[in-house]
Amino acid sequence: MMSNSETSIDRELLSVIQRSVPLVAHPYSRLANEWSVTPDQVMRRVAALRAAGVIREISGIFDAAALGYVQTLAAFAVPEDRLAWAGRTVAEHPGVSHCYGRGHEVNLWFTLALSPGSALGLEPTIHHLAAVCRAKRTLILPTLTRYKLHVHFGEACGEGDARSTGVPPVSCMGVSPMQRQPLDRTSTSQLHASETAAPCVEHGRDAHATHGRDARATRLTEAQILAVRALQVDLPVQSDPFSPLAELADTSTEGLLQHAADLSRLGVLRRYAAVLHHRQVGGAVNVLVAWEADEAAVDAAGQACAALPQISHCYRRARASDWPFDLYTMIHGPTREHCLDTVQSVIALTGLHRRCELWTTAEFKKQRVKLLGPEERQWETA
Repeated sequence: MMSNSETSIDRELLSVIQRSVPLVAHPYSRLANEWSVTPDQVMRRVAALRAAGVIREISGIFDAAALGYVQTLAAFAVPEDRLAWAGRTVAEHPGVSHCYGRGHEVNLWFTLALSPGSALGLEPTIHHLAAVCRAKRTLILPTLTRYKLHVHFGEACGEGDARSTGVPPVSCMGVSPMQRQPLDRTSTSQLHASETAAPCVEHGRDAHATHGRDARATRLTEAQILAVRALQVDLPVQSDPFSPLAELADTSTEGLLQHAADLSRLGVLRRYAAVLHHRQVGGAVNVLVAWEADEAAVDAAGQACAALPQISHCYRRARASDWPFDLYTMIHGPTREHCLDTVQSVIALTGLHRRCELWTTAEFKKQRVKLLGPEERQWETA
């Protein structure tokens, strides 16, 4: 049983560290000073929330597009009796950040990101995976416009899973709509997660773009590349947690933090923060709803959906020849009924009706792509 003080710390801690963890030598001390508690108390609660399965990881969230990565949302229709095997197979690719089974004929959905050094490229990789999985149908759905991204679970907004985890309920998502951000035809972003929410690779380039390095991509020094790799490692729970990460980057703590500041200034490091397991904090049920919107109405509908706190991600995506849907909303809630209420809210706000509800039936992977590492090349040459 948690004490009232622990409950209070947890609420504040989960709210704050989803937005940002201080990039200083002693971040837990900095957080403790803000709440007039001890650093040991903060570290104990972080460790406890990790053990309870609430905190997934604390690490850097990078803009993969700035590094020349390309990415897309994709989906397969595979035989239902092969779904679990196919899901595990797709999830093994290091560029896959999210991979889910969904209740539909097109039942395997995933996001894929590839570096500019990929030998295969995005579409050939997807078609290779489709062949391995014996997919009967393949969808490649790059983003055209991002209306909302960035999941943040707010405090005391619902029942959550407090009874099973001992964690204070935080089931509402205080997600701020982003400025409408049209992406040109050589630009895309993935669903994540968050997902950020997703969590995860949050930007990329269109599936139809060339997979060579984009001239607009930020070119990093070898020291900065080492820093990117290190800053993607889950932050340890110790008084000087950046010290072991600095060793991985072959630099000092001060040097690593300076690299982080430089990467932030360059727009490569978007933020340094925690990602939560949404099912542990009130998002036990989720559904991806694909809507068919008129060309003239899609922008207004996307912005209306972005204003709903129950929607964590909202994108306009390219249509496929046999797939008429172009507006995608990711809805979370403690129950199916809560999610259906949000669907009705979208209908009331936008006037949209034709839709495909893709309820999550299995999670095969939810993990940020490790950027600038050797894993992609190892997969392609295996």
